[in-house]
Amino acid sequence: MRKILALAAIIILVGCATTPASDIAALEASLAAADTGALAYVNLPTCGTVGSGVACKTMATIKTIGLASQSAYMAVKAAEAAKDQTSVAKAQTAVAALQAIVTTVATGN
Repeated sequence: MRKILALAAIIILVGCATTPASDIAALEASLAAADTGALAYVNLPTCGTVGSGVACKTMATIKTIGLASQSAYMAVKAAEAAKDQTSVAKAQTAVAALQAIVTTVATGN
């Protein structure tokens, strides 16, 4: 009975395991979502041209978002080419950094 339970647990764990390909697909989706949020920020009116309390953009933040987006994109493409977990981990870090920036500007923090 224990052997059957152990075998079932192994099968379940193997079924839940990720591969570089599945991780990269998830990264591409996360990057697309973060870029959508970044685009929403870029489309805001420029600060100083609208009244106080109105959401607006600054050129410094746009530059920061652009650099983070480019870095994340390049990391995801490198992970696609390498197809290894080290490259995937680097891409995950880059995408997470972009997501953090977009979240911060979206919440006004």
